[in-house]
Amino acid sequence: VFMMLGDNFHTLDIVQHPNPDAASRPQPHGAHLGLIHVAFEVESYAALREAYLHLQKHNVPLRRATNHVNQRSLYCADPDGNGIEIYYEVPHALQLFPNGREDLDEALPVTRPGEALPAWLDEDWPPPALKAKIAQIARPRSL
Repeated sequence: VFMMLGDNFHTLDIVQHPNPDAASRPQPHGAHLGLIHVAFEVESYAALREAYLHLQKHNVPLRRATNHVNQRSLYCADPDGNGIEIYYEVPHALQLFPNGREDLDEALPVTRPGEALPAWLDEDWPPPALKAKIAQIARPRSL
């Protein structure tokens, strides 16, 4: 179940485990019952880059980064091992992807603290075609 408030794709996701009796207790990467991760949305793609830099500066290892089509996400863990996602979602995502994002996820490379940033953080994202669609939705309609 994906529950949402406002115009985000999801605010709270509840997923049934296929075999709860055999599920292991909390582990990284969601192969367990319980909380998988808490997600924090940032206001811009530049803010996602700043979050990446902040995590690197403080030696927080990134588990992964993902291009979810409608958003890009960073995944790490808090000191207790609880999963954290920091993401930027394109404006008007629900209108742009009315049938859902279909989870066509693409893994994005991550670097370790002290290494050069991956090129995807310097991209002009979302790509021009998607930006044009966003602008069209955001444009006021004349009567």
